[in-house]
Amino acid sequence: MKEMIAVQEELGNPASLKKIFQDYCWEVDGLKSYELEQRFYTYAQSLFDQQQRMFNCTQ
Repeated sequence: MKEMIAVQEELGNPASLKKIFQDYCWEVDGLKSYELEQRFYTYAQSLFDQQQRMFNCTQ
């Protein structure tokens, strides 16, 4: 959970996202790291979009 909060805070900074990816994600079951990374970024972006929607609803 802590890492996802970090992701949300760092979404505007690709270098930080890359670092978070390297810290918390690695190649699993032979999955190409590139593919895994793309999934990670997609997941991070969807989290960010959810946060934005929630925030916009409370305005």
